[in-house]
Amino acid sequence: MLRQERNTFEIFISVGIALTFLLSFDRIGPLIGCVFLLLVLIVSGFFQKNNPAPSNAALGKNEKIYLFALIGFFASALLSFALGAKWILESQKFSFIDLDQPSKYLLLAYLTWLFWKKDFRISANFLFVLFVCSGYLNGLIGLYQRLGLHVHRVSGTSRFRGLGGGGIIEFGDASGILTLFLLVIFLFARSKKEQAFVFGSIVFSYAACFMTGTRGSILSVLFGALLVVLLVKFYQPMYFKRVMAGCLALVIAVGMVSVLSPKEGAQRLKLVNTDLKAYKEGDVDTSIGLRFEMWKEALAMWELAPVFGLSSTEASARWREIMQKSQSRIDRKEWDYKGKKHNQFLNALGKRGIVGLLTILFVWYSIARLFSPYLREKNPMIACATLCALSMLCFSIIPNSFIGEIWESNVSIFLLCMGVALWWKVIQQERVKGGYVS
Repeated sequence: MLRQERNTFEIFISVGIALTFLLSFDRIGPLIGCVFLLLVLIVSGFFQKNNPAPSNAALGKNEKIYLFALIGFFASALLSFALGAKWILESQKFSFIDLDQPSKYLLLAYLTWLFWKKDFRISANFLFVLFVCSGYLNGLIGLYQRLGLHVHRVSGTSRFRGLGGGGIIEFGDASGILTLFLLVIFLFARSKKEQAFVFGSIVFSYAACFMTGTRGSILSVLFGALLVVLLVKFYQPMYFKRVMAGCLALVIAVGMVSVLSPKEGAQRLKLVNTDLKAYKEGDVDTSIGLRFEMWKEALAMWELAPVFGLSSTEASARWREIMQKSQSRIDRKEWDYKGKKHNQFLNALGKRGIVGLLTILFVWYSIARLFSPYLREKNPMIACATLCALSMLCFSIIPNSFIGEIWESNVSIFLLCMGVALWWKVIQQERVKGGYVS
């Protein structure tokens, strides 16, 4: 590829990456970024037909396992869909809902493959500025919604519903993922000025996450930060003091939100005890109470179809049987076609059976396998990319999976999969530059 063509290509790639993360406050922002990236990568192929693939573009065993895991996720959904009693629901709108979200894994597998195979470089300074700006932007939007619009649970934006019309959970997940990226980037900031900028961005980003009131995201950031602390302690001890200083930003974020809006800051957490007390007294119409009942429904669905789960069509046809078997106390007049159960494991078991659960576990395993070999790397960029990816993985598992479905969100999966693709690319370009790959 000519140098001028390469520069132009890398600019378009950078724009796509920027759209994915900088627009994470918007409900479809990450989708826009990923679609733009996919188009750039596909179109670039028409201009590179006569150029052989670079030697560093060959994918290893771990990379292939990860791509296979994403494809396997779609395959498990396809099996559940194909084995359903019938394919068409009464409402055409929901006829192919079982394949809507899983098909995005197929799309993301293809995007990741192209992203890894193409020869281009990503600037470390660009990533630094991108994530710092993204953190501040999410925080400012959250503060404006809370203080200016008096929104109890901030939710970013939506192309269709404007400011405050985004997804609460999605905005919480996006801000949480950015918080962990920034915490890791803080460790490797090269000057006091850079450290100050990153520290402030951590505060703003986690404040946005905290103001969503999404308990899964709020707690998942803390678990992810704890993992970063432990990994640094055992694998990168020279950065231990700095990671502890970075964690102070999380405390400041919570304190800032609590001071600016004391009632809203504590109310969501206090509801946990209130909801549990109400559930014991027989009132299930609370956030936690409804979750408990939906988990019972998911287990009943799994018992009815343990291998491949129940498709939406089957669940719709047998919803009264599911309600009776689970003894669910949710007052339903009809079945919820989307049917999210607010638990990643039980949701997978109910909809795609044991096969579906194993595919999710396989995706997590493949990500851990992809990055864990680089935990002891002395190269700062490789160490940074590794910790970012593993902290993001922890965020998606504990405790998020027990009370939500982050890997089944049409918003969060683009950030997660693009995060894996991006940090792997950073590691490989650093290894080539350092002479590890010939």
